[in-house]
Formats: sequence, C-alpha cells, structure tokens
Amino acid sequence: NIDGETSELVPLADILSSMKSRVEDDLGKKMIEPVTLKDKVQSSEPVDIYGNPYLVIHALKNIVKNGYLFARRSSSVRPTLELNLDTSCPDGFIRFLVSNNGPAISVAHEPVIFRMGFSSYGRRGTGLNVSQSILREAGGRVILEDHGRESGWVRFSVLLPTQEDSGRSLKESVVL
Repeated sequence: NIDGETSELVPLADILSSMKSRVEDDLGKKMIEPVTLKDKVQSSEPVDIYGNPYLVIHALKNIVKNGYLFARRSSSVRPTLELNLDTSCPDGFIRFLVSNNGPAISVAHEPVIFRMGFSSYGRRGTGLNVSQSILREAGGRVILEDHGRESGWVRFSVLLPTQEDSGRSLKESVVL
C-alpha cells in the first residue's frame, strides 16, 4: 500500500539498491557507462534509516541522477561519480554523500540551486527542489556541501534519520 504516509525503519542497503536500479532505468546505460562510479557506501554494521522508503528512494534518485548528468559534462578524462556514507554523525542520523568531478557550481547558481524550475542543464529543474522538500518532510535534509570551484568536486550531502524522532531534533542539533 503506497500512500505517501508510510514511515518505517528500512535497511539503507535496500534503499540504495532500489535507487541505483531506478537511476539506471531513468538514464539508461548510454548515459551511465561513460561515468566511473566509485561506490564507497560500506558500513561495518547494517544501517537502517527511518522514513517513507518510496519517497526517500525518489529523493536520492534525483540527487544521484543529477550527479551522473554533471559528471558527464566533466572536462576530466575520467568523469566520476562517487557515493560515500558517513555514519559518524550525531546520534539519530547518517550522511549520504554524492560527489562528481563535473563542472563547478557557479557563484551565481549556488544560491538558487534548490529553487523550483532552476536548471543549468536545460531540463525542468525540479529534481533538487523536490528532493529537498521530500527529505525535509522526512526529517532529513540535503545541502550543497562543496561547490567544486576549488576542489574540482561538487558534493551534495544528504542527512537521513535513523530513528523516528530524529527529524524533530535536526534543526537544533546537527551541523554539517
């Protein structure tokens, strides 16, 4: 029963597996194959996240698809998308990192990157805005952690709750 209100503890591995297959279905192999995927999402113990799995998968899919699209625009010989997991966050959260070595986010675009309708890629410009809204509703958040102008790597950080009440304390306790 998918009603948009189901929240539960779900293994992060299941969320990421489903998200990756949906990204591949959406983009197709021709868009994905030129990009080297460095999947460093490993944890010594299983990690569960709390939320509506369908919505969380959709939000992560949008962010990862965006990473693939921009990695393909890289001037590097090896366009790369890197996925990481940080479990050292404050209690009740994990951090999922999506980085690519595509073009940096410009100073002009940085403040509007999550605005509905904004796109520097010629698309609809809804993915990051929708992902931000979904994650906020689920008690998490997404931020642009590195614009890539110095490092050469654009990085989005997604904070996900690992327990039911994590989201309520997010604003007060977590600084990325």
